[in-house]
Amino acid sequence: MRVLILGGGASGLAAAICAAKAGASVTVLEGSRKAGRKILASGNGRCNLMNAGEPVYFDGRSFANRMLSAHKNELISFFGQIGLALAQEDGGRVYPATGRARDVLDTLLLYAERFGVTLLYEKKAAGISYGTGPDSLPRFSVICESGERFDADRVIVCCGGMAGLNLGHDGDAYSLLTGFGHSLVSPSPALVAIETERKPLEGLNGLRCPARLTLTRKGKIISSASGEVLFSDHGISGVCAMQLGSEVTGTDETVYIDLSPLFFPEDRAYERLSPPYPGLTCNESRVRALLEERKDRLGAADMLTGLLPGPLKNKFSRLSAAQAAKMICAWPLQVKGTRGMENAQVTRGGLETAEFDPDTCESLKQRGLYGCGEILDVDGDCGGFNLQFAFLSGILAGRAAAAE
Repeated sequence: MRVLILGGGASGLAAAICAAKAGASVTVLEGSRKAGRKILASGNGRCNLMNAGEPVYFDGRSFANRMLSAHKNELISFFGQIGLALAQEDGGRVYPATGRARDVLDTLLLYAERFGVTLLYEKKAAGISYGTGPDSLPRFSVICESGERFDADRVIVCCGGMAGLNLGHDGDAYSLLTGFGHSLVSPSPALVAIETERKPLEGLNGLRCPARLTLTRKGKIISSASGEVLFSDHGISGVCAMQLGSEVTGTDETVYIDLSPLFFPEDRAYERLSPPYPGLTCNESRVRALLEERKDRLGAADMLTGLLPGPLKNKFSRLSAAQAAKMICAWPLQVKGTRGMENAQVTRGGLETAEFDPDTCESLKQRGLYGCGEILDVDGDCGGFNLQFAFLSGILAGRAAAAE
């Protein structure tokens, strides 16, 4: 069985290893000069491989949940078979025990080589055709932009989504499968930093602190999240901000920043909170009481000293205790948009999952053709859910393609 895999990322390398291990002749066509660039960027260079907790997916939720409920143990087994030691941290996040994404990619490439996988670089697929070869047997043909042609019995498309364009995404990859009648859900950025009005953020660039964020649109709560916020000249980032980024449309939206977790460590959770959530005023009375007590003891000029980082203290230093408490618990920033697809970690949208088999990732439109990873309309939360889906979908497709 000749299996041709388009894309050398997480799903592509997992598919290659599983197909080759099952006895197939496997060739991977990678459009860029290097494989696994998104793997290296994952988890700030630590590679958050998966999440041991309950699955958290948004678009494509039923497809991803069905796949994970039936096959998640196969993902854990796969990592064990290639000798990758794992370590679990808070929130169910699973990383390589070495804490280095580089070791994950090196392990995948090593085992691909051991099983005889041929990995070819700068081979960007331009189209896929299906027909009958000279031997009268059905055959796929992949034509690259260079004009080179590769024939195969099975084709697995793992070209990734549009997020992180600087990491080697093939912007035309969706057309490889829409040409076979597959539907495309319009791609948009997910897990992306939020751009806001800039003047209120002057002097805060690079500051990090725990917070709760609440996104509203026309006064209605859309979503909330908590965690560490990173301030920049153009807006806010960090896990909780990026979680809300996929909800941003840029239409009459405001993000409220609740800084009270700075004062109350028990509130410093990393979690997505379901609306409606009273995050706009939940701690205001507690904060006000604390500030009033400190004002009486230390004086109005110093009531914020030691409570807020210097740059934030300067923002609120001229306010009364009541005004400062309100701003600390519900600091409104007008939303302008997001940092865009090129800065997003994940793509929202992609090929319609209802047109693929969740047990094999085989196309229901064309037998022998598979779609895996981020090219499908599946996006999950921060914490390893997206890479988990990429690896598992590749494992299932690779094994199924070889088994046929």
